[in-house]
Amino acid sequence: MKNLLNFLLIFGLLFLVVAVKYHFFKYPSSSFFFLSNSDIMFKATEFLRLPTPIPYAQSYVEYPVVVGIWGTFLAYLSRNAFWFFFLNGAVLCFFSAISIFLARDIFSVTFGREISLLKFLTPSVWLFTFYNWDALAVFFLLASLYCFVKGRVFFGTLISTLGFWTKIFPIFSLAAELWSLFLKKKPFFIVFSLIIFLALGVTLNVRYAFLNPKGWSVFFDFSAQRPPNIDSVWTAPYLVADKLFGVASPVKGYFGRVINYASFALVVLSFLVYFILKLIRRVPPDLVLDTAFMVGSFVLFSKVYSPQYNLWLIPLFIISGLNYRKILVFDFLNAIVTWGVFQYFREVFILGKTVLSFPYFKLFFSFVVLRHLVLILLAVDLWKTAFGKNINTSSV
Repeated sequence: MKNLLNFLLIFGLLFLVVAVKYHFFKYPSSSFFFLSNSDIMFKATEFLRLPTPIPYAQSYVEYPVVVGIWGTFLAYLSRNAFWFFFLNGAVLCFFSAISIFLARDIFSVTFGREISLLKFLTPSVWLFTFYNWDALAVFFLLASLYCFVKGRVFFGTLISTLGFWTKIFPIFSLAAELWSLFLKKKPFFIVFSLIIFLALGVTLNVRYAFLNPKGWSVFFDFSAQRPPNIDSVWTAPYLVADKLFGVASPVKGYFGRVINYASFALVVLSFLVYFILKLIRRVPPDLVLDTAFMVGSFVLFSKVYSPQYNLWLIPLFIISGLNYRKILVFDFLNAIVTWGVFQYFREVFILGKTVLSFPYFKLFFSFVVLRHLVLILLAVDLWKTAFGKNINTSSV
């Protein structure tokens, strides 16, 4: 009964935030522009067309297939944008609340003690439960991780695969599990898990890939071609070029491919160094820490660091036992960056200013740098934890 009441309270508070955001959608604030924005509602016009469009074939969706199916399904249930807004809000609040309970239970299994649910209610939960579909992907990540630490390998694989085709990053829980199975010499579990991953992936994608290959591949093309977002450290070369050669400089045309290769190489290199050193030092696998390290490295080195990515990181950092105050500092810095990002969008895309004439330019990037520095400190703490203590949460 206590868990049910706590769940309803958390769900109710999160849904109240959705209602507040609806007010700011109707009456945008020039000073708090982030409250008037949601990727979900930017895609509403695609999903809500009548008759309900087939995703990727009749609607433009720059997300993996689960998001396309999910958005279309909720659009089918919705009468108009109002219903689409609140139906998405209710569902995402539900999954976000469930994720908090999953994170608490994973922490209890890992450390053998309780943790307050309140610790998971950090700024990112309030800001980004209803922004994109990340809350759904976080649910898949934590649900799969919970299954793995409980020994339910195949069910965890299924959930992790759903997460992969939602937002990519939940697959790192499966990668951590496969590493554990490899070290424990469990080939049957590895092979069958890979079969589940491939079979479910084909089942989800085959229809849309054949109906409209170009529409289905938009996510991959969009991800490869998009430049770094404004609060990514990979934006620095573009800003330097703007300053030295002007905003229209052709030199920037060469940056995209180089940054793609460099960011991908750094992610892969960090994974290789981490797992090879664990192998050399005979550090046993730890599902929570290994997953947290991979997701953290993926975000740190990726060319895109949208503020809602903190929704991925915070629960993993907490259940890894990292310093809670440092986690809060990191998340509050991200909240400040979020404000700056959307003020930038307003100033540049609505009022027509350039990046360098953005009035909060220096202050904004100071907080971007600070956020990344704290993330690096947390990554170092995670590394030390992984190599300094042996909490074996392997499932088999």
